[in-house]
Amino acid sequence: VELAEALGRQICSVPSAQTGDATPVGVGWCPLCASGGDALTLVSRARTAAHTALRHGGGSAESYVQTSPGRVRTDDRTRVLEAAAGARFKLLFQPMVALRYAPDDRYEATPRLCTLDGELLGPRAFAAIVLEAGQASRIDEWVLGAGLDALRQRLDAGRPVQLHLHQTCDSAAKDGWLDWIHEQLVARDLIGLSPVIQFEVADCALNLDLATRRARDLERLGIPVCLNGLDGEEQSTSVMVRVPAAFVRLSRLATQGLDQGEIKALVEEAHELDQLVIATGVEGPDAIARLHLAGVDLLQGPYVQPPREEMEFDFAGTESSDHGPPVG
Repeated sequence: VELAEALGRQICSVPSAQTGDATPVGVGWCPLCASGGDALTLVSRARTAAHTALRHGGGSAESYVQTSPGRVRTDDRTRVLEAAAGARFKLLFQPMVALRYAPDDRYEATPRLCTLDGELLGPRAFAAIVLEAGQASRIDEWVLGAGLDALRQRLDAGRPVQLHLHQTCDSAAKDGWLDWIHEQLVARDLIGLSPVIQFEVADCALNLDLATRRARDLERLGIPVCLNGLDGEEQSTSVMVRVPAAFVRLSRLATQGLDQGEIKALVEEAHELDQLVIATGVEGPDAIARLHLAGVDLLQGPYVQPPREEMEFDFAGTESSDHGPPVG
């Protein structure tokens, strides 16, 4: 707090280039434990606190104030469901860089929920609440529609990409879901540029027969499937073996927690099933070298690029070969 307030005083002491007067500054901060595990949520909550500080005159740093433990669940649920009902979503894109030959530029699209009080929440903070309320299909419909619109825009600009779009088994279980996806593709003339439909491994484990059936149905439509959250445990491995998929994504815990030999064994099993392996949570060059030696196909994480609102990653600025990791 002292550091934040000292920083605020230093900024306030700098005269404005236009007026020559000091510029009012609000300084806000948010503890990591209140971030919901998401960097963008952390920043948005610190920004909320900064606006509060500015309204109070900017003389001191304000901390993001969490609701008391007894009310946090009710308040969070209300805010999330209100925002979801208004479809206050924003789609962010994170690139996947190929360690081995892969001709397409690839992104994962993930939604953020914009609450009425200005916070930007990641899926970890809102997905369970929306699912519990039976509103998962609301997010799925928005994500698919917004993602396909983004694909169409890239195609019109002559810069097609492969885009991974999240869906849940809750939506996939509905009658007409496949027809609806096909209709959305036809409406945007995207039959030749289908997205990758991504399911969570944990979701598939609870709905294994449905997930297997839907993955085969999507495959017949020319739509690849990605299984997200592979951790090396028996349950997730059984999903990988049973559900036909073109891609599997290692969970962050697997990428950062398993040793090279364990990852290599998991990758080899996926390759035997003709699946490309994506490693997420990559935070430095040491991790890249370790994952390359383990045979991982694609990298994703903050070291490559954090999620952003635009698909503007310079894939041409990386080199990929079978002899070493990509070099920027």
